[in-house]
Amino acid sequence: MKFAPLDISTFSEINATFASAEDAESHSTILLAAFDGHASNSHGQRSFRHIEALMAGNMVAIEPDAVILDFTNLKYEWGDEMAGLLFYCSNHPIETGLKIPVAVVTSKLNRDGLTSLVRDEMLLSPDDWLFADLDAAVSYIQCRLALPHDTK
Repeated sequence: MKFAPLDISTFSEINATFASAEDAESHSTILLAAFDGHASNSHGQRSFRHIEALMAGNMVAIEPDAVILDFTNLKYEWGDEMAGLLFYCSNHPIETGLKIPVAVVTSKLNRDGLTSLVRDEMLLSPDDWLFADLDAAVSYIQCRLALPHDTK
């Protein structure tokens, strides 16, 4: 058996940066993940898997209580695999069954596609997922973190 080297950075042309912060009120850890590139279902394109792999490593490393996905510079028009990515990020990486809040910052590069995905495919309210800027996403996450645990 011959093993080939694995380098997840070659999965797609997606680029990512990660940061974390502690919310002063709830003392919760928030993971901010910013992506750029083109998320697509095109054959041979593994952009959704690439984003998920990057998220997995960072989520396990810091065990966030909430996630903000900054897709401001990510082109996305369609692709149901994005729903899987959003659901993946809404699950705590260690505590099985624990849901965590997720907010997605959108832009003209992806707002229509993400709105359609959340509303028509995920059957959820875009107002609970999609935000026009980082400040709005942070405010939403802070409000969610302030709720009693069983209502999140």
